[in-house]
Amino acid sequence: MELITVKIFQAYGIESHKKWISKVVTPLSYENLPLGTEYDLFKHIASNNLGDDCWGLVSWKFNLKSPVKLDTFQEFCKTEFARGVDCVFINPMIANEAIFANPWEQGILSGHRGMKELYLDLVNKNFLTPLEVIGTNGLAFCNYFVANNFFWGRYFSFIDQILEYLEAQAKADTNVGIIYKGSAGYRKAIDMTMRPFIIERLFSSFIFQNSDLKVSGYQFIIEDYINKLGFVSGNFCKKLSDQKNLGLLNNNHSHLEAWHSKRIKLLKNSENLIVLFHLDDPSLNLVEM
Repeated sequence: MELITVKIFQAYGIESHKKWISKVVTPLSYENLPLGTEYDLFKHIASNNLGDDCWGLVSWKFNLKSPVKLDTFQEFCKTEFARGVDCVFINPMIANEAIFANPWEQGILSGHRGMKELYLDLVNKNFLTPLEVIGTNGLAFCNYFVANNFFWGRYFSFIDQILEYLEAQAKADTNVGIIYKGSAGYRKAIDMTMRPFIIERLFSSFIFQNSDLKVSGYQFIIEDYINKLGFVSGNFCKKLSDQKNLGLLNNNHSHLEAWHSKRIKLLKNSENLIVLFHLDDPSLNLVEM
């Protein structure tokens, strides 16, 4: 059997980030590169032939966000690629997966300015198929994925076509273009435009619209939920996620209705919701104090 090479790059921007870099991956500094987003780093890796048979990129924040270590994900990648998959991903935002139907809904409800208008425009222009409820096999944030070159080629084509359209809208100062190049309203970086947040959500849409590709998502266990979110919140989110995913797997409407009823109550409880969001996307300040 032919040996498949798997290479994971981990990006960092400044010297202080280097302590977060895993010893099992390939460090990639972007400090002196004229790049704006992780997607630009994807293109940099591809164009400079830095990737092997299967490659991917994660940020220096991986171990801050993920309930499992990077070497655990790397081993999972090796196992899955040996089975013949095209892409392996991990979604560290486990509370968000449990609560939201899909990443576009999450972006709309979490306050990204103009996300709904951009999403509906891309659907109306036939770039995107409307997403309904998706679970752990397709819902992903953070662009933590590794893929073969067949997958990367199709992914780049899909993303570039949409970005080309949005850039043209931005130059023409249409309503969609103004939203796209404007602030996303992201609390951690208020100057960030909508571009990286659109790209982040396009991954789920891409794998949904390209069902012939073999994609494998890392499946977290209850201990992972508890380690990241705490005992009470972890158990709640694991049960909520299981209810959604069992409903999807078995086409069980009663499971999905029960999931929807619980998550709607949570979405209306801003106090509990804020706690979950902060646990799911922890601040670096907490670990550097």
